[in-house]
This record gives sequence, C-alpha cells and structure tokens, in this order.
Amino acid sequence: MVVDTKPREVAVNKQNVVNLLMIAAVIALVAGVAAMKSSQREQVHAPEPAAVSNVPEDYAFINSQPTAKLPRLVELGGEKCIPCMQMAPIIEELQKEYAGRVNIEKIDVGKVHSAINLYAVRLIPTQVFIKADGQEFWRNEGTLTKEEIVAKFVEMGIK
Repeated sequence: MVVDTKPREVAVNKQNVVNLLMIAAVIALVAGVAAMKSSQREQVHAPEPAAVSNVPEDYAFINSQPTAKLPRLVELGGEKCIPCMQMAPIIEELQKEYAGRVNIEKIDVGKVHSAINLYAVRLIPTQVFIKADGQEFWRNEGTLTKEEIVAKFVEMGIK
C-alpha cells in the first residue's frame, strides 16, 4: 500500500466561503441571544422606593431616634467598602450636630440584605434624603462631603 503524503488542495470557491460565514453568523447570533437571556435572569429589578417610613422589624439596628416625624438621611453602605468607611465619620458628626432635627440612619447592607430592595440600592455608598412625610427628596450614589450633605439639608428646609 502506498500512502500519498502530498498536501491536498481544497477547492475554495465563493459559495463555500459564503456558506461558512453564514453558519458562523448564525452561531454568533444564537450565542448572543442565549447570553442576553442569561443576564436578564440574573438581573434584580429593585422596586421604586415610595414612602419608606414603614421600616420592617429587622431594622432594630437603626439609631434609636425620637419617633417624631422628622426628615431622614439614610446612609447605606458596608463595613468593608472603602468609600463607605470614608463616609462614616461624616455621618457620625452629622448625627450629633443634627440630633432632633434630622434622623440620620446608617444601614450596613451586608448585614441587612432587605435594605437593598427597600431603598432600591444599586451601589454603595448610597445616601437617601427623605422628607418628613416619608417621600424621597433626593439620593446620591457614591460619597458626599459634609458640606454637600448640609447643602441638601438646607434645600429640604432644615436649618
């Protein structure tokens, strides 16, 4: 038996190239659709925060502020989040300075997971400014300076 070791030339014509490109395009399209469906299943759609005055019982960690109808600042973060750690002394300082005028609450979303949906948190830190009637006034994603927070308090009518 004699084995032919010469490389064979494959006849390449335009129709073969077009067919291969169409097959590749269909495979890419199917893979793209599958990836989109997979990412849609993984997405969490947080509800829009309405009046957030009815806080669930697992919020016992919230600062024991007077129950008077006061405006609120809710700072949502985590203990291992560096920007959240930068915000911590600012929040603590404001809690002392605005005691009796604003309820300032810190929530660690790593410990209280339900806060993520309750306040529609997309990233941390998030600060939610809530009017005395329970309606959201403004929110920020990221850090704020003390001056920026005080300016928002002034916009809300807090002196």
